[in-house]
Amino acid sequence: MRKLVFVSDDYDGLAALMAEFLKRRTDWDAAAMKDGAEVLEEARRRRPDICILDIDMPRIGGIQAARELRRMFPGDTPLLVGMSGIAPLATLSGVFDHVFAKPLDIEELVRRIDPSQDLMI
Repeated sequence: MRKLVFVSDDYDGLAALMAEFLKRRTDWDAAAMKDGAEVLEEARRRRPDICILDIDMPRIGGIQAARELRRMFPGDTPLLVGMSGIAPLATLSGVFDHVFAKPLDIEELVRRIDPSQDLMI
């Protein structure tokens, strides 16, 4: 079964670009969203396996969205990945399973969160 990945970033086109990369280069199904509010709304309809969340977004940021996802899915929380170009990464490690600095190396992200993935060319 394909993993469902939500990618959220408010920077124009970045979430869509990342989601497209994941769909083409992995066996994951990925959806792009512009903020944490969209992630939470969609998570109520279908449970994601992985959420890649930018920290600083309008309406609901990545930290708040991650905390809410943990409440929504107690004991079965999606893998939560935070990314930030401004926040000190060490302060985010208690909220997320993995934390990455921006600019993001998406191939490294895939290798770290799912070493079994063979990135398709």
